[in-house]
Amino acid sequence: DDLDTTNFCHFICDLMPKIALAGECRKGIPIVVEPPSQPFQQELLDRVSERLGHPIVLLEPGLELEVGRLFYLRRATGIHPLLRCSGLAIHWLRDLLDVRPAAAPENSLLFLGRSSRRRVLNEAALVTALQRHTPKLAVVHQLGKLEVREQAQLIARHRVVLGPHGAGFTHLLFAGETPQLALELMAEGNGSLAFALISGRLGIDHRIHVA
Repeated sequence: DDLDTTNFCHFICDLMPKIALAGECRKGIPIVVEPPSQPFQQELLDRVSERLGHPIVLLEPGLELEVGRLFYLRRATGIHPLLRCSGLAIHWLRDLLDVRPAAAPENSLLFLGRSSRRRVLNEAALVTALQRHTPKLAVVHQLGKLEVREQAQLIARHRVVLGPHGAGFTHLLFAGETPQLALELMAEGNGSLAFALISGRLGIDHRIHVA
């Protein structure tokens, strides 16, 4: 497919719902995909194979396939992936990961830091200010180093999620009763309302602050 395979949001919201559709065509259907380039992709594909019984076939040079019937599912272009992720796809993804986090403590806040583009330039000062308001502040900079279920559980264990616009907010898809509030920091002219749309579907109070 023609998506950014390194981007968590695109993989979750573009490729995974198509795998769900392929599985509805026929149970146990082999699913041919590009080789995973990130650990989170391999983890999710393994989960599809283990839980749903679909063999995952990696499209690599030299691969020979005898094809009797082929379903090719291509994404729509020009629309942000989260805007294409339907309520049914969200339900399928939530069921696939089966995230069941513990209840989130009062005043618990998670800051999703970024070290690359869209980072908060005065992040240290911001974190210090947040700590004055709640001692239950957690800061994570390398969310992608965790397994996907751990990432989803970490976010769901906090009442409030705060951070600059980025793929980390995709995990709101897996929210249960928490988070209840998402605070998204967005640079002027750089970002979209896609994550707020997901929050709207799940009843999360989502506020965007433009800096």
